[in-house]
Amino acid sequence: MAIKRASTLKPYTYDNIQGGEEFGPVEGVLSELKLKTHAFAVDDYGAWYFQGSPFGNRIGHPTLLATDILMLFTLGYDMTPPCEAGLHARNELEFLRPIFVGQQVTLKGKHTEKYQKRAQSYRILEGQVLDEAGQPFLRMRATETVGLNPSTPVGRGMSTPPPDAITGEVPPGAPTVYQASKWVPVGAVLPSVSKPTTLEQSVAYSGYPFGWVEGGARAMWYNQHTDPEDAKMHGHSDAVVQGLCSAAYISEMCANFFGPSWLTTGRLSTAFIRPVIVRDTITASGFVKRFEKDGDRNRLWLDVWCKNQRGELVTVGRASALVE
Repeated sequence: MAIKRASTLKPYTYDNIQGGEEFGPVEGVLSELKLKTHAFAVDDYGAWYFQGSPFGNRIGHPTLLATDILMLFTLGYDMTPPCEAGLHARNELEFLRPIFVGQQVTLKGKHTEKYQKRAQSYRILEGQVLDEAGQPFLRMRATETVGLNPSTPVGRGMSTPPPDAITGEVPPGAPTVYQASKWVPVGAVLPSVSKPTTLEQSVAYSGYPFGWVEGGARAMWYNQHTDPEDAKMHGHSDAVVQGLCSAAYISEMCANFFGPSWLTTGRLSTAFIRPVIVRDTITASGFVKRFEKDGDRNRLWLDVWCKNQRGELVTVGRASALVE
């Protein structure tokens, strides 16, 4: 299948980024290779992906193509080191329909904005995954730093929290709920999902952009997610697990809780506030925040977060889906 690249790749710098520039299309089939690689990378071998789903046939993980959307910009930019590597700061996902194993998909994206805040440069990329008729399965909005100012709070947990900040704490004695419905009590806690991370998983997740499209991975990308030495040059103690892996852990927790509705009405907004270092153990947790009307149905909102084995928050966010 095809990948449409720019005829001439530009150096990846903040000054070169232009709002409205488009990337793709990237066309491919959700293959067994892609499915199994992602399952290994995020340690999720759920029955929906390998046996059968409530939608009939096997489906892909909800976040399976998120990193492919994130990397669409590399179709227009030369990422050969040294370049202004950055970190993923925020991400928003909207799930509209499941993608079946063996189904053809097309990825497209574009830069919609760039800005500077607290001496740090950022870019925003919006992308989507489409079927053969051009109808979307998934939409995503990603905010990344361009370069990394040593004083920036992104990825270091230093920014000032808003009044409704997610703290990762729940009221004492809060009940645990296992299945979403309009009857679950506000404040109830979801069962957590805990994942040890490894360098091998980080390489599988971040090392082979678009290799699944071209018949298999052709060459590994060396970056702070796959190469410990590169990560150390950027001030980290070891390779950094991509923030979207934490989003995948939260998505697994939400799929367990919301069921099929997560694949068709789910929304997930996350902020990556502290780096995850390979061999950290990450636990995704959440609790019921509120209900709101969505047409003639109820949308249930969660506060969600991930902590490492030291109890430090690494990812915070909000998730929601429609419930009966």
